[in-house]
Amino acid sequence: MTKQPSDYTSLYLQLDSGVQHTLHLRRHSPRVPSAEDARSLFAVNLPVDATEAQLRSLFTSIGGGRVETVVWDTELLATSTPAPPISNKKRKLELEAPPVPALPSVNALHSTGSTAVIRFIDAASATASLQAASKATAKKPAVLPDATPLGLARYTQLHRARFPSTAVLQANLDAFIMGFEASEEAARIAAKKRAVADEDGFVTVTRGGRNGAASMEEAKRMLEEKRKQEEENKAAGFYRFQLREERKQKQVELVRRFEEDRKRVEERKQRRGRVVPE
Repeated sequence: MTKQPSDYTSLYLQLDSGVQHTLHLRRHSPRVPSAEDARSLFAVNLPVDATEAQLRSLFTSIGGGRVETVVWDTELLATSTPAPPISNKKRKLELEAPPVPALPSVNALHSTGSTAVIRFIDAASATASLQAASKATAKKPAVLPDATPLGLARYTQLHRARFPSTAVLQANLDAFIMGFEASEEAARIAAKKRAVADEDGFVTVTRGGRNGAASMEEAKRMLEEKRKQEEENKAAGFYRFQLREERKQKQVELVRRFEEDRKRVEERKQRRGRVVPE
């Protein structure tokens, strides 16, 4: 039996395995207070296999209040990231994908002497739970059912979760393929609506995301225009080596014409002053 810390209320527990355990509770008073502290209790020395569902049923069975959520010590130490804003806009789904069945898993164990913040629905529920915990004695402890197997049973469950059966894997794979096909079909329907006009000659305007069908069509159009521009530039001698060859040919042509003109001038100079017989 563990020694009761000061300012804590001890809640004596009896596990299904026959082991006695002591849970220590007090008002939650962190260094940085918040509006949730009045309806929260700080718990110390939680069982290693304790779950949120166990704690909910525990406080209900002893006559305490209703637990809203449990924040474990690992969650308190972890760096919290802001959740993305939830849009109020509702989008109509063309086809709903079937839910993918979850693979078997095993609840993680906590470290010995772990802590948590138990948050109730209101301050009155937290007060009632703290008073109900003080009534449980070592001779008549509260019962906490075992939700997570320990020992050899836990290792057997871990092995089954790590290597699920062929039927479970096949069901998970089939559901994933069906969901993928449903999303592809929805994309094809949306793309068809963008391109096909109705009886009145109007085209349905749908909102496309960053990678939507409208963006893809725009990208294809720009790619085609770029290809045509390259072909036109190639035909017009746009590339550098073609420009160099063209300049060289022009220079050679200018030199040839210059030589021809120079010869004509020399011939005319020689003929000047001569008498041409009749």
